Amino acid sequence: MLRNRIHAFLAVLTLAAAVPAATFAQAVPIRVPTAPTAASEPDPADPFFDDTVLHDIKLTINAKDWQSLKDHFLENTPYPCY
Repeated sequence: MLRNRIHAFLAVLTLAAAVPAATFAQAVPIRVPTAPTAASEPDPADPFFDDTVLHDIKLTINAKDWQSLKDHFLENTPYPCY
């Protein structure tokens, strides 16, 4: 029984050595992500993430919440802002 396993292993090893490595490489296609084409529509978030523009973001928060945030800034407490 051990002899049959050794013969089978040697047969597989011989077959793998006989087949060129390029055959294995052609069997698995690799997809490379490409940049979006000019025909696609622009992302609506692009103006927000434009690093050539300085944005002003103004938030309104309750005074009690603001004081609580300053006192407990290391905690992960959500506060409503408008």
